[in-house]
Amino acid sequence: NVRVAPRLVQETRSVEGARRYEDSDLQRHALDDIPVCALDKMVQDSATAEGYEVALMRKVLLWFKHGFFEWTNVPRCEHCGSRSTR
Repeated sequence: NVRVAPRLVQETRSVEGARRYEDSDLQRHALDDIPVCALDKMVQDSATAEGYEVALMRKVLLWFKHGFFEWTNVPRCEHCGSRSTR
């Protein structure tokens, strides 16, 4: 039996987890939901000194926080839509 340092095991799992994001099917699925063209146009239309990549990432972050993600303390019932169903 070979004993592997816990730190190495943790790093290996981290790399394996990151590889999931390289899956082209998952990337395609994500890009289907992200309004890439609209965000690109917003960046192109705005004058910024920070560079295209940084400006695009800022737009993606704003879209994710305010357009895609919706926080809720009481989710709607998947059957009737009520927020008071228990």
